[in-house]
Amino acid sequence: MTHNASKGLRVPIFFADFESSIYGKPSHEFSPLADLQRFFRSGFASSPCLLCVTLNYRAPSELFYDRDAPQLSTDDLEGFVAAEAAAQGMECKPLEMFQYGMAFSLFELTSC
Repeated sequence: MTHNASKGLRVPIFFADFESSIYGKPSHEFSPLADLQRFFRSGFASSPCLLCVTLNYRAPSELFYDRDAPQLSTDDLEGFVAAEAAAQGMECKPLEMFQYGMAFSLFELTSC
């Protein structure tokens, strides 16, 4: 994503099909939230844009995550996406969320 940020690419649909933990995998330097943040901050979202995200919210292993740290939920993802969208001058409207083992979240992004 970082390499293409300067090319002016804008996408009307971004399916962030992570199908992994919201916490990522630190040992592999994989972080879904950092990737979503990069998507917004690199200006890839067109207006309008549909953003689809698949993640799971199971409690992470204590080996990788402090047991006293908060457990994240779909509400946290909604707040995160809304904050990143607002920082780019966009409004974020949650359209759908359902769980099927993973959680699927669908957002509509539009310019303010």
